[in-house]
Amino acid sequence: MDLKFKRIIPVSTLLVIIWVVIVITTLMIWLAIMLLHNGERAINDMYERNLMALATSYTQSFQQLYAAQQMEEKLLKLNSLSIAHMIDHLDNVSDPLLARIALENNLARIDKIDQNGKVVATSSPHLEVPYYPGLKFLISGRREEIIIWATEMVDTTIGIPFRNYKVAAVRSEDGGAVVVYLDESFVSSVLFYASVSRLVKEAGTTPGMAYLAMQNFEGIVSASGKVEHLTRIENDLFIQDVLTEQIPLTRKTNFKGTEIYEVIAPLIYEGYPWGVLRIGVYVDDYRSLLTGYQRRIFLMFFFSWIALLLVVAIGILGYHYFSLKKQLSSTETITSNLVDSANYGIFVVNRDLSFIRVNQYGRNLFGLGDVKIKHSSYKTVFPQDEIFIEKTRESGRELKDSLQILRFPGGRQEEFLIDTVILREQGIPLGIVAFVKEFKQIRKERELESEKKKLKEISQIMSSIAHELRNPLNGISLAVQRINKEFNLDNNAELESLVKLLSSEVNKLENKLSNFILFAQPITPGQGRVNLMEILNDLEKISSCPISINADVSKILIPGQRSFLYRMFENLIDNSLKAKATKVDIEVMDESEQVILKIADNGEGIPSSYLQDIFKPYFSTSPSGTGLGLYIVNQIVQSYQGSIEVESTPGEGTIFTICLRKTDEPKKQS
Repeated sequence: MDLKFKRIIPVSTLLVIIWVVIVITTLMIWLAIMLLHNGERAINDMYERNLMALATSYTQSFQQLYAAQQMEEKLLKLNSLSIAHMIDHLDNVSDPLLARIALENNLARIDKIDQNGKVVATSSPHLEVPYYPGLKFLISGRREEIIIWATEMVDTTIGIPFRNYKVAAVRSEDGGAVVVYLDESFVSSVLFYASVSRLVKEAGTTPGMAYLAMQNFEGIVSASGKVEHLTRIENDLFIQDVLTEQIPLTRKTNFKGTEIYEVIAPLIYEGYPWGVLRIGVYVDDYRSLLTGYQRRIFLMFFFSWIALLLVVAIGILGYHYFSLKKQLSSTETITSNLVDSANYGIFVVNRDLSFIRVNQYGRNLFGLGDVKIKHSSYKTVFPQDEIFIEKTRESGRELKDSLQILRFPGGRQEEFLIDTVILREQGIPLGIVAFVKEFKQIRKERELESEKKKLKEISQIMSSIAHELRNPLNGISLAVQRINKEFNLDNNAELESLVKLLSSEVNKLENKLSNFILFAQPITPGQGRVNLMEILNDLEKISSCPISINADVSKILIPGQRSFLYRMFENLIDNSLKAKATKVDIEVMDESEQVILKIADNGEGIPSSYLQDIFKPYFSTSPSGTGLGLYIVNQIVQSYQGSIEVESTPGEGTIFTICLRKTDEPKKQS
């Protein structure tokens, strides 16, 4: 059985889902771009902060070394003066002795000068020292110690001057002086640059660092690696900005063809910038960190987008599932109701001949009652294969209107029509359905269908005959009216009686013909409003039977056409006349949404055995009746969505109770 369902999700809903996915995806892409941008900026800031912290650390170290150099320089001065005092107290000072003392103390030269300013002993006889005016203060006794921390000596052997010597001198007890010379390059290397070089080289071995260099206005003081490509201070405006602002700055630059991050920090001593510290770091770590972050953002976006699609898919599938479940449940309920409402037995088994469903009619037919049949074996319920399901499975052939006589306990026999249908899917049998119909019910339905067909044919013939008879009948009616108009009937009682009889018979025939025509065509109330009280008042005036109307209102509006309601009352009054009634009482009860009419007569009444048939076509207790009057009354009431009931007592009369729907008074437009 192939069940085809309508599209579960409308196109408009699908378009909304697609637009929602597009909007959310756009927002996710925008969010990913913002995260990448902010992440790159955060990583860059972090990298710069780390470089700044590294530069600050090294700057502080170098400045501490510089301060220590200044302290060491003071100590060297004091040490030089101490050596000079020690030599002044020695006896027999000679050139070899001074040379040995100079060598042991890493001194460039030691001179012993007499009170006349003449060198009497020296550690370096090949060096000529000019006489400095400052020595006269010692020889004259005006100063006991003099430190000249910059002087010049000349090598007499080759005539090359040596600059930047440190000189310390003390006044001798004999009136002369002892002068001690220190090489400034030795002082610098010992006190400062040796320590700086060691620190620079150790820092230069840090992984990821391209170089670390200390630079002053004269050039590179110390550096790790080959940094000959680094720009000089006077040629680099960025470095000049660092010295001007006296704050560390970072930049991206190239070093030997490779992109690096460089941080430049000023080296300041006692408020004066005497150089810069330059740290170059390869950007590989930065790029690796940034690439890793970008990869994580991409993966996060990708999996989030996949999750979004999964959520949407699960939502659609869930909506699909519950809609299908609801539709299947509704279909199953409808199918179950249809199966249970069938007026024949329906038995459904699977391929294993286990019951899937049996409707209520089938249960009642075979006296199964409330016995649990579902999933039970077919052979257990029908051991003799009474409804031929097993035979259908074995033969593979379906039964069609097979007339069978079934025997029930107690000897009862009944005829049944049995149909079997094999349920297949792609040619594979899934089960069997058996339809068991009582043949007497089938016979009754067929007879009823045949009766309806005959009735329809008769009504069509009668309608055609009525139309054919109406034309000559109209001619007769016009002739009667002309006789009444042109001839004086007051002097001819017999002719007057014949004319009245003819007119009465014409009216009877007209009434019957109208019933025939109404019987043959559908009754539709149509549009409009009818005042029920006007119809009753008109009938009261023209009816041959006395009519008494009991009503508290003068106007009751009924939706529909006047002609049908007029015909309804005419047929009821005509029925009372045929029952030999001498009066008809009509009671009108106006309620909120409907009007109740009681039409009572004092005729012969209707036997109780006939009450169930009086509204059927062609049923009449009168030999001259057509059996259409009350049938048409019932059809008119039903078409007006009303109801009709009848009560009758033979010998006393009949009461028809009719309920009709009311309508409101139309509002007047201002």
